[in-house]
Order: sequence, then C-alpha cells, then structure tokens
Amino acid sequence: MVLEHILVVEDDPSIGECLQQILEANDYKATWARSPQQAIDTVCQHPPNLVLMDINLGAEMDGVDTAMELSKLGRIPIVFLTANSDSNTVRRAGKSNPMAFLVKPFDVEEVLNTIQISLKSFRTQQEVRKKASVLDPGYDHERDGLIFLKPGGVISSMNPHAQVLTGLMGEPAAGKTLQDVLQVLDSEGQDITGEVCSKAFSDTEWAALTHAVLVVTPSGHAVDLRMRVFRTGASEEVGLVMMGLDAALGETAGQLHEEAEKIDEDPLTGLPSRVEAEKRLIAGAGLAEDTHVAVLVVDHLERLRKRFGGVATDRVLFAYSQHLAQNVSANFGLYRWGGASFVLIQHKPDPLLEVQWEIKRLATTPLVYHLQLSERSAMLRLTATWTVISQEARSLTGPIDAFVNAEADRQA
Repeated sequence: MVLEHILVVEDDPSIGECLQQILEANDYKATWARSPQQAIDTVCQHPPNLVLMDINLGAEMDGVDTAMELSKLGRIPIVFLTANSDSNTVRRAGKSNPMAFLVKPFDVEEVLNTIQISLKSFRTQQEVRKKASVLDPGYDHERDGLIFLKPGGVISSMNPHAQVLTGLMGEPAAGKTLQDVLQVLDSEGQDITGEVCSKAFSDTEWAALTHAVLVVTPSGHAVDLRMRVFRTGASEEVGLVMMGLDAALGETAGQLHEEAEKIDEDPLTGLPSRVEAEKRLIAGAGLAEDTHVAVLVVDHLERLRKRFGGVATDRVLFAYSQHLAQNVSANFGLYRWGGASFVLIQHKPDPLLEVQWEIKRLATTPLVYHLQLSERSAMLRLTATWTVISQEARSLTGPIDAFVNAEADRQA
C-alpha cells in the first residue's frame, strides 16, 4: 500500500518530531523539514501529498514565504500551523490559499482530522480541474465559478470560486442540488433554477447559448452573471459556468476575491467585524419571519487580562477565534461583535433547535491553550457562555448588546 506523504515544516524540534511520530503511527509517510530550504529541497526530490507549515520558522523566510516558493513547484495543499501570529501575518497566509489553519497547541485528533479533510478537499479540486479540461480543453476554468451537475441537478463537485459564490467553503457540496445552494432568476425575475437543471441536459440548443441571469446566493446577495453550459456527448455530467457580465473587460475571479477581502475586518482576529454583522442583519431583514442569531461570550477573559496583561489576553482571544472559525458549521457566518463576544448568523434559515445545537456544540467544545510568557506559562481551558436570540432581524442589535453587557457585568 502506498502511503500518503506529509511534509512537516517546523523549526521547533519538540513539535516537528512529535508530528512526525503521530503521522507515522497513523499510516502516513512523514518527512520533517527543519528549515525553508530543506522544505524546498524535499518537495523537489520527493513531492508530498500535503504540507504542514509552521508560520513562524525563525528564519529569513517565514512559513508564508516558503509556501509561496513551494507553489512555484506545483499544486501542493498547505495547512498552516499558527501560535501567536498577529492578524496581519494570518491575512498574508490566507492569500496563499491554504487548505486550513491549525492553532497551537493542538491535539492528535484535530491534526489528523484536518489532514484528512484537506486531502479530500484538494482531491476534489483536482477532480474539478480534470473534468473541466475534458469538457472543454480550451476553457480557462480558473477564472469563473464552475459547478458540475449530474442529471436531476445534483451537484457532483465545484471549484473554489463557486464555493465562494455559494458560501460552501470547507463544506462538501456533493449530493446537494443546485436549488440547495443557488437561486437563478431570468431577466424578468422568474425563478428558473429547475429549468436550468433540466435544459442543461435535454436542450442542446439552449445549452449552447450564454444566458444573462441574476443569481441569488444563500446569504441573500443578488449577483448579475452570465451563465453557460459545458457538455460532451460522452459525459454524464455538465459543467455550469458562472461568468461576470464584465468578463470581456478583464474581470477575473482573483479580482472578485480582492473585492471580497474589502470587508471590514476585526483587527485582532481577522474575522468580519461587528460592522459586517450589522450589514448582514440588515440584508437579512424580511427574508424570513424570524432570524436566529447565536451569541457567544468567552468566559473569564477579564480575569485573564488582569492576571496576564492585555497583550497575552489578545493572544488567547486570537487563538479562540481561530478555534471557532475551524469548528463552525458552513451554514453560519462567524463575526467578532466586540470584546470577548462573537455572533453566528445563519446563511439560510434553520429551525431554532438546530441553531441552539450548533452554538451549544461550539461553546461547550473547549480550547486548551498553552500560554507561554517570558517568565512563566499557563495551561488554559477556554469555554464560553451562549444564548440564541430570535426575532425580526432589524431589532437584534439591542438584545445582542444587552446579553453581552450582562455577561460582562456577571464576569467582572
């Protein structure tokens, strides 16, 4: 049996050796590179299936720079290891399109699950690229959103840009239907999603045309796009391509991502800020009778601030925000509301019980964090207090603030 090869790039011997032993004990071939140059040499000689990359390598090149160099050698999935990285470094790392982040300290199960999910996601991306080249070798599928459909409108796979469009980043799309992830409207505002699914397979003349459509995403955003279909007589699937109306003027998917990055970010955690949460609440007003917003407040953060100081507490809060981001369901947007509080807002309406289950799962899954200071260290077990507020979206801001302030008073 051929084992999947994982390259660990880590300058700390205790962590590097530990990760190598964990991987080898779980049926992976593991190589440990102690420096950026050793990592580059290893990839050239023995290309890995995935790289676990420490961001802070203590060298002239950090992990982000090293990942950029490795990308020149071919497509290799990267999982970044982070400890006390500032938000600017994490944003830099995000531009290298990593598969995931692992926040130190991490446990064995978390490492293995992240590797397994990242490998599966990367294979799906490779499958999409291969399918696109078969359907139309001349098509530059990196530029647009591409969704592959089976008969009946069932999704088999989609590329990363389509995942952004549908809000399914990190969530498997296979098995969902097109109607589950998008609503397609014609020029008169009529819903033609079902018609698209049927005609893509049955109407050769229709499928050969490019159609101007309005696509409504699960988060309620409406996007003007041009849609076309790729199909061959031999294939049992079709490729549904979503192109921007100004594609002829040179708009690329990369530019779309740059626009997405202009959201108001919380400077500490890198998450969307309260400003973005309030925008989302306003945009969602009227889409459903009730909107369920989950609110989560990290326990005892002020005590930590008094004991360890503001800088150390910010490191703890950053680590907890990454913990939440890695574990939250894809059906929720995660925002930092302010201070020790975060909110989760649904991308599409869910029953109240499902929202309560999700926030309870997050709040009761603790993060064990090893806080290292110059003169001392502490092992922290971080939990949170939560609630779910259900009422019309326009009136949610006040109740959220009331809960957050009450928790701050209680913990003071």
